[in-house]
Amino acid sequence: MINLMGRPKRRALGPVIRTRARRHTLEAGAVAVLGALLITVFGAGAAMANAPSPVGDPAVTGHIITNANGSVTVDVTGTWVWPFSTSLKDVEGLHATVTNPCDHRFGAGWGIVWNDPGDTGYPQTFTEFAYSATVGIGSRGVNPINRQSAVVWDPSDPCGTFVETNQPVAGAGYVSGHWMGAHIYPDAASVPDVICVVTYDLGSHKPPKRQWRQFSNTDNSITWSLLDSHGWNESPDGTNCVNPHTFPASTAPAPATPARVTSITTPPATKPAPKVPAVSPGALAFTGFGTTGLLLAVGGTLLVASGAVLYFVDVRKVTRWLLGR
Repeated sequence: MINLMGRPKRRALGPVIRTRARRHTLEAGAVAVLGALLITVFGAGAAMANAPSPVGDPAVTGHIITNANGSVTVDVTGTWVWPFSTSLKDVEGLHATVTNPCDHRFGAGWGIVWNDPGDTGYPQTFTEFAYSATVGIGSRGVNPINRQSAVVWDPSDPCGTFVETNQPVAGAGYVSGHWMGAHIYPDAASVPDVICVVTYDLGSHKPPKRQWRQFSNTDNSITWSLLDSHGWNESPDGTNCVNPHTFPASTAPAPATPARVTSITTPPATKPAPKVPAVSPGALAFTGFGTTGLLLAVGGTLLVASGAVLYFVDVRKVTRWLLGR
């Protein structure tokens, strides 16, 4: 009689126990999967694309024109280079080859730091680990002619010209192009001693998606420099910046209109080939999510650990044991 009464109880309790165990496993699995996703999505960013970089050889050129109304127009032209990536194909580095000159990327864009005291542009702070740089890119349009609120590029040749070097593999090379722009300062005293350029990777979509066209796009020459050399060189004799006062000066008979970026002409072919910057031999570093991505990756790791604990440990029993019950 006792056995007959006991069996129904075991059958009644059995499914409950199995259900709890199943729920316990599902909860642990869900936590672990969420953590793994965070690690995959954000932690994998630790090896993303390098970006095109401005170079100082050949030197940046330009002109200073004093207009009849006392304003000053400064135009500037320089060169950018995008080296072949030394990373693996799946980490988004540029693998330029004879058959695929721009790999799967759309091309290079740029924004100029005019350092106009009356038009500070759009302030951007780029931070990677302990290193950061803050610049004002483009123009807010205090003078309507100067308005520039997003990254620009050469629509006729967004990825520049391919140069075959057969390094590091046969058929490999790099791409190079030119950046340019113009800005009107209210007077000669407003012309700064330093004008800089920030070059950008415009992504893979054609045309580039909105987030890649913003000055806040972190896949740029400043972020890459912070990661590669722990700083960004703002020296006027460096690769990123130039002193406009070294440009030839002239006087215009009437107010000038800055050159439009939409009609870019390539400098003569006789111009010396750009000096390709050295590529870091190490793995490409994170350029997409910064500190936020690292925090999310750490959070994902903790969630995976929590999921493992929930899966292998009976938390209720451990709690009762600790409480002495």
